[in-house]
Amino acid sequence: MTGGHAHADAPSTDIVFESFFGNTRRVAEAIADGVRQHLVAALVDVRDEVPPNEHGVLVVGAPTHAHSLSRPASRREAEMWAKDLGKHLALEQGSRATGIREWIETDPRAVSGFATFDTRVDMPRIFTGSAATAISTRLRKRGLRELVRPESFLDSLKGIPRLYPELEVHRVVERGYAATVINRLSRDARLTVIGSHGRGAIARFLLGSTSQEVL
Repeated sequence: MTGGHAHADAPSTDIVFESFFGNTRRVAEAIADGVRQHLVAALVDVRDEVPPNEHGVLVVGAPTHAHSLSRPASRREAEMWAKDLGKHLALEQGSRATGIREWIETDPRAVSGFATFDTRVDMPRIFTGSAATAISTRLRKRGLRELVRPESFLDSLKGIPRLYPELEVHRVVERGYAATVINRLSRDARLTVIGSHGRGAIARFLLGSTSQEVL
């Protein structure tokens, strides 16, 4: 599959997500951009529209709320956070009654399998939990085949505007080889901060290390 075109007989990919403050939406859109290089992909915000029940490849994502998926109570809490000007949060529009938790109860099907992702605070998972893992557990119990392990995208910038109000924060999502993109974007930066997976020597040898390439 080359040239950024989908094969006619390739399975379509539906990316179903819920988002409250925009982080999960941005991740879903970036995933869709990547998938569309090879497959037909559709983005569905579960809070705006009802997704179909039959899918080829199903990708499901949600923010982590109280160690798991959002509930009506945590959605109301999100509304309260948005009203706190000190948190610098803008709440997205959409239904407060329906989320990924409720949608899974409609028993979605995925012929080719599924993958899950979430967004969560940049802390050890034992403290935050993982919506992606909760989604995976529910879908596997319904007999769906998991294609890859659940993936978390960490929100490391969440507290910066509050702690450093004089600092401007710009989020940039780009597709490409990570080290090359980071080096280009940070060419004129005085300081570049990069996270690490903490892999051992063998994993670094097999998988590589973006932080070492940037350094």
